[in-house]
Amino acid sequence: EILAGGMNSLTEKCIAGIEANEEICLRNAEKSPSLATALNPLIGYEKAAGIAKEALEKDVTVRELVESKKILSKEELEKTLDIRRLTEDPDIHK
Repeated sequence: EILAGGMNSLTEKCIAGIEANEEICLRNAEKSPSLATALNPLIGYEKAAGIAKEALEKDVTVRELVESKKILSKEELEKTLDIRRLTEDPDIHK
């Protein structure tokens, strides 16, 4: 009963009403070096891993680094690193 009461209190006083800041969430997703895994089918694992490592070292996004190195066309890059598509499309990895 004590645990259940604690969970209800936590929900009511700490969790209810929380809303994500979409701008910050998108920025954090773009800064994640794990985004480079989406590049694997196009440039291969080793090159994508190198991109992730370099982006982290230079404190830039994977998108910025790929764009500056002209590894993909702007259109390919936009499609490949589309955060919404990567997180919402259940068929993306088929």
